[in-house]
Amino acid sequence: MLRIKVNSKLLEAGDKIKLTIRPGRKAPGKIRLLKPGGEPLEVETRLGGNVATVTYSDTDRKGLYVFNIKTNSKTYKKWVMVGSMMLDWYSVSEENGREDVIKYLDSFSHIGNVIVLHNITGPMKTLYPSRRFPVASKQDPDFFDFFLKETARRGCAVLFSYHWVPETHVDMWRFPSREQTSQAKMVIRELYQLYSNYDSMAGFYSYWEPGDTAELPYYKETLDYVKKLDDGLFTAAAPYLFSTEKYHGGSLPLMFSALSTVGSLDCLIPQSSVAVYPYPLNKTKDHAALAVGSSTPLGKIVLGHVETFARVFVENERAPPVEFIKGQVLSASFTRGAHGASTFIYSLLFKRDENTVRSFEEAVRWLKEISMFRRKLSPVGIYAPLDPDHWPTVLSPFLRKLRTLGLDASVLQPPLCKNEKWERFVEDNIRVIVLPDPPELNESETRFLGNYLKKGGSIIVLGYPPKGLRRLLGVESRNIGKYGGLKLLEKMADRVPAGTLKRFGFELVYCVTPTEAKPIGVYESIPSGFQPGAYGITRMESRGGCRVFIGIPSAVVLEKVPELLLDAVDSVLSRSGLRIPWEIHGLTEDCDSLVGEDFILVVNLSEGEIKVTAKHRGENPPASFELMGSHQGHVKLDRDRLKLPLSRSNP
Repeated sequence: MLRIKVNSKLLEAGDKIKLTIRPGRKAPGKIRLLKPGGEPLEVETRLGGNVATVTYSDTDRKGLYVFNIKTNSKTYKKWVMVGSMMLDWYSVSEENGREDVIKYLDSFSHIGNVIVLHNITGPMKTLYPSRRFPVASKQDPDFFDFFLKETARRGCAVLFSYHWVPETHVDMWRFPSREQTSQAKMVIRELYQLYSNYDSMAGFYSYWEPGDTAELPYYKETLDYVKKLDDGLFTAAAPYLFSTEKYHGGSLPLMFSALSTVGSLDCLIPQSSVAVYPYPLNKTKDHAALAVGSSTPLGKIVLGHVETFARVFVENERAPPVEFIKGQVLSASFTRGAHGASTFIYSLLFKRDENTVRSFEEAVRWLKEISMFRRKLSPVGIYAPLDPDHWPTVLSPFLRKLRTLGLDASVLQPPLCKNEKWERFVEDNIRVIVLPDPPELNESETRFLGNYLKKGGSIIVLGYPPKGLRRLLGVESRNIGKYGGLKLLEKMADRVPAGTLKRFGFELVYCVTPTEAKPIGVYESIPSGFQPGAYGITRMESRGGCRVFIGIPSAVVLEKVPELLLDAVDSVLSRSGLRIPWEIHGLTEDCDSLVGEDFILVVNLSEGEIKVTAKHRGENPPASFELMGSHQGHVKLDRDRLKLPLSRSNP
C-alpha cells in the first residue's frame, strides 16, 4: 500500500506540485501525469531509499492534474487542481458514435478538462461490460476504452457517474435501499477494476440526487467505498436546492451543510436552477455561495452550475436564449470562493449555431480570467442559520435585494456537525457576520457566535433578535411596535450624521432595552415624535470586535434605509483597518458584483442597459483602471467616480 502526499491539492497557475510517495515495500515504477491540454507524460522521480519524490513546475494550464503512480499490480491516483476548473457531462447511450465523441472532445477540451461519463447504468442493464449485471445489447463493448484513450490524448480527466442498476426508470429516483446501495458499490468496484489503469480515469461522481439530508448515509457509504479503493481518487456530487420563496419545505437548504461533513467528498456542484423554473439567473450565484459557505472552509471544491432544462416550458421557446446561457456562466463566475463552473449543456450547445457557442465561450473565458479575484471569501459574511425555512423566506430575498447596494459579501453556513476547522477559518477570514432576521438558533450556533466574538469578530443583527443572541448583543426585550423613523444619537460611520432622522414609513419594528450595549438610535412614533427608551440601534464593544443591533426588518432596511446597514458594516470593518471600498449606485437586483480595494467587477443580467456610478471610498483612489470584459483600454476616474454603461450580459 503506497502512501502518497502532495504539498497542496489546490494551487495557482505557476505553483510547483510536490509529490512524496512512501511505499510499503519497494518504490513504484512509472509515474505518469495527465495534464490539461496535452497528452499524458512521464515525470521524473528522485529516489531516496524507498521514498520517491516528484517536483513538477510546468503548471501553466489550469484544471485538474492527475498523477498515475503505477506498480506491478495497481495504479494509484493523486489529483491536484491548479487555478480554476471547468467540468461537463457526457451521456452514454447505445447509439453513441465514435465520430461524435471525437467532435465533442475536440471542442470541449478547449473549454475545460474534467468530464463526467454519465448514464452508465439504466433499467436492468449497464453500458459498460459488466460481469455482474446484464449488458446493453447494442452497446459497443470497447466504447469506454476508446473514450478514456481519447480523453487522455487531450488532457481531459474522466469521472464515472455511478448508480445502482434499477428495474425501471422510476426506480432510479427512489430512495436507495440497502440492496441498491450494495449494487452501487458493485458498479463502482467493477468500473475501478476495469479502468483504473487508464491515465484519464480520475474518480467517481454520484449520479443520485438527494431529496433530503436523510439521504446522507448513501453518499457517505458509497464515497467512503471509493476512497477505500484508492484515497487519491477524485469524488464529486451535484445536489440540488429545491427551495423558493413560493415553495419550501424539508431540509434541502441544509444539503450543502450536510455534504460538507462527508470527508470522502471532494467537490460539490450546486444544481442551482433545476427547481426554480424558469431559472432566475441570481440563483446560480446564491446557491453556489451557500455551498461555498459550508464547504470551502473545509477544503472542498465548489463549482457553479449551468443548465437549461426547464426552459423548454417557456412558451414559444425552442431553445434557451444565448443571453440566458451566457448570463448563467457569468453569474457563477461572481461567486466568492467558487473554484470554477460546470455545465450540463455543452454537448447541446455544440449542436447549435456558432453564435451560441461563441457567446458561451466568451463567458467561460471571463470566468477563467477573473478567477484570481474570487479566490478569497469577502470579509463580510451573511449568516445562513441551520434552519431550512430561513433560506427561502429571509435569506434568498435578502441576497437579491443586497445586489442593489453592490456590497460584496459571502454566505456562511456551519456544517451540520460541529467542526473546529470551519470555525477557525471563519475566525481568521471573516471580520463581520451579518444576521438578517435570524430565527432562534440552536445551542451550537449560539456557542459558535459567542466564541467568534471572543476571538475579536463582530456581528450585526437586523430585525427581531432571538433570545439566544440578546445576551451577546447586550440588550433585553422591550416591545414590538409600529414606528415611522429613526434618529441617530451617535453616528456609526460617515453616511448618516448624528441627529439625522431617517424615515422608513409606518413599519413594525423591534425595540430593546440596553443592558450592556450603548444606544445609538431611537425610534420616531407617528404622530407622537420620539419615544423615550424606544431604542432601535445599539452597539456593544468587545475584544477587538463589535456587536451592532438594528431592530428594523432586513427587507425594510435594504429597501428604505440601506445607508444604515452600510454604515454599520463600515463601523465594524474599521476596527480591522478595512472599509467598504466602493459606493456603487445604479445597480439592480439582476446585477452581480465582485469588489475589492483596487478592482470592481459588475455584470448586468437584466433585460436592458443600466448606468452604474462607483465612488472610491479609500484614502488613495487608483488613478486609472484597466477595463476587462466587453470594454477595452483604460478609463480614468472623474472626481473619484467611475461611470460606466452596462449592456445586458456584458461585464
